[in-house]
Amino acid sequence: MQDIRAANVTMRILRSVAELETVREFWSSTPGTRDSDIDVFFPEGQRGNSNALLPRVLVLYRDEKPVAMLIGKIVRRESVFRVGYFQLGKIVADVLTIPYGGMRGEGSKDNCEVFVRAIQACLKKGEADVALFQYVNANSAMFRCVKRKPNFFSRDHFTPLRPHRMRKLSPHVDKLYAGATQGGKQLRRVSNKLMAEFSGEIKVDRFEDLADMDRTLAVIEDIAKKTWQRKISNIGFNLEDASLMHLLKVEARGGHLRVYTLYLRGTPCAFWIGAVYRRTFISDFLGYDPDFANYSPGTYLLSQMMEDFCSQGVEEIDFGFSDEEYKRRFGNVVWEDASVHVFAPNWRGLRLSFLRMITAVPHEAARAFLKSTDLYQKAKKLWRKIGRRKKD
Repeated sequence: MQDIRAANVTMRILRSVAELETVREFWSSTPGTRDSDIDVFFPEGQRGNSNALLPRVLVLYRDEKPVAMLIGKIVRRESVFRVGYFQLGKIVADVLTIPYGGMRGEGSKDNCEVFVRAIQACLKKGEADVALFQYVNANSAMFRCVKRKPNFFSRDHFTPLRPHRMRKLSPHVDKLYAGATQGGKQLRRVSNKLMAEFSGEIKVDRFEDLADMDRTLAVIEDIAKKTWQRKISNIGFNLEDASLMHLLKVEARGGHLRVYTLYLRGTPCAFWIGAVYRRTFISDFLGYDPDFANYSPGTYLLSQMMEDFCSQGVEEIDFGFSDEEYKRRFGNVVWEDASVHVFAPNWRGLRLSFLRMITAVPHEAARAFLKSTDLYQKAKKLWRKIGRRKKD
């Protein structure tokens, strides 16, 4: 534990699992995201492995009482630099990772500045090669501090903003399909179409606990292997995937897990996996069988999930950080996030900064041009085809 003192304010950097437990009560009592939950961000199974878990949790105390914290850990990982789906280079680096929602407690400008200075001090000492603040709200004090406080060579000069969409839910199911509701008409139209085509042969399953997980994942995998995403990635839904199983087990034990599957005439055709955390459903994974695309099975499953959420007291759906078309159609709240880097003042940090610039700039310039000419969706389809060919 490292202390930094000024007047009645103390900042401590927690570097061990034992030290984390001293702030568990404050940590759990402060508003925050699922990604910054202590048991999600610091997996119980890794706590005895010093190589897998290197906490860097910064806590501000006022009169010996915690008032704010910045949650982070050092992860050794491979940083891949791409333009589109093409890989141009990669570096293995130690990354001080601050998750989405990693700032908890009093997020004032002064507190953020103290945290950013402490992060820079860690990088200067060689504890990590780069710090990564994941998905910071562009209107927050933390975003402004991370962008402005580091010196020229450590600063992230290119941080493209991304829309973050959410849907606020009404507690009344009958308002879900109202014409004035975002996407209400389409939800009603898709529902009516499936009811007419598959009357009596529509089934939606909901899975919340660890029982029968192997059967549920087998059904999901049967759908996922047919999607375009599977063609360009190695993501799979099986019991051998340690990180996936950890996420599902933690969420199931906490009563947060929600897995929905849709069957039409006995055939599994769509799935949605997420977690309910503090009355918010966080969307993690979804997919549908392209053979059923004409029936919009994903949209129908979303409508059934929202009906279920209304009865459970869930207040909103967090669609996450990418900007797919369905999120624009069904989201009714939007703001902008950006992932921001702070590079270590050494050769490896400079190299990471340079590679980020030479790949991010052309990628984002092309993306902006395509969006301005309404060619973005066509280009995405082309990238996917190229990616599938490269994978094959």
